[in-house]
Amino acid sequence: MYLFSDMAYFIVYYVIGYRRKTVRHNLELVFGTSDRKRLGRIEKKFYRHLCDCMVETVKLLHISDKEIDRRVDVTNGELIDGIVRSGRSVVLFLGHYGNWEWVQAIIHHFHEPLVGGQIYRPLRNKVMDRLMLKVRSRFGLECIPQKNAVRRLIGIEREGKKFVIGFISDQRPLGSALHYWTDFLGQDTPYS
Repeated sequence: MYLFSDMAYFIVYYVIGYRRKTVRHNLELVFGTSDRKRLGRIEKKFYRHLCDCMVETVKLLHISDKEIDRRVDVTNGELIDGIVRSGRSVVLFLGHYGNWEWVQAIIHHFHEPLVGGQIYRPLRNKVMDRLMLKVRSRFGLECIPQKNAVRRLIGIEREGKKFVIGFISDQRPLGSALHYWTDFLGQDTPYS
């Protein structure tokens, strides 16, 4: 699998140069410009990680439960199980760390009957959006569009069901969703 990632890295980094100026600019904002070699190493590691995530996401289309369990570690899952068993729902706040697309595979670790889902922002490209919905719902998660999230979660509660819902806090919120600013890697950053 990671051989494909290595090939993708070469194409994305050296041939296409996908967003290299933006990545370099962001690294310079955080680390300064004095050590160009260090910035280059970090930049290349970022692109390797990006390509790993791309290949891993495609792998989700056909990976088995057993294999995903070998790759995704659920630490303290019994805490979430306990909360749901006590009659409460759970909202998981996730960051853009690791391959967040693989988080969907944890839902079968919880034993109570519940609705597992993730809140997402639909993609502009309809073909890619359909593909990502297929990937994201493969392990039984319900994909809930961001604009319908509150209504759907209230509906689940009214049905007498409990949920474990995850969503990634977005550091580039839409203008209307801009509610909070925070310091992120030394930069004042909008956050939703």
